[in-house]
Amino acid sequence: PLADGLYGMAPDPADDFAAALHACPWVEEDLMGSADSLQALAGATLGLLGELDDELRLAVFEKLSPRSLAANEVLVDEGASVPGLVFVGSGALELGRGDGAGEAGPGDVVLLAATREGKPANERAAAAEGGAVVLVLPL
Repeated sequence: PLADGLYGMAPDPADDFAAALHACPWVEEDLMGSADSLQALAGATLGLLGELDDELRLAVFEKLSPRSLAANEVLVDEGASVPGLVFVGSGALELGRGDGAGEAGPGDVVLLAATREGKPANERAAAAEGGAVVLVLPL
């Protein structure tokens, strides 16, 4: 009865699912986008957003726009305008360059001073080696 799979093992349903997604790449992209959004929302609650009451947090979440960043992809260059209030949802952002660079992780708010003051970014923010998903509250 188990002779259908490799070495007499039952076939893995995940293989069938992967094959079906391969035939429909747009579905896989939609699923990955949804997964990124959910993971980013969960990560963002580790910081400031986690301190809000449920009703206010949900109201803020409805206005957030997730953005996936590949490894080393720049979100904002030093001197550029900030897209809004930026929360790190998953992965990490490198802030600044070189030896003085810092890192922000899930739940952190980045470029807050520039956002609050309506000024250009005072440092570069780029995804770390593993990439990142950020949530942006447009201003």
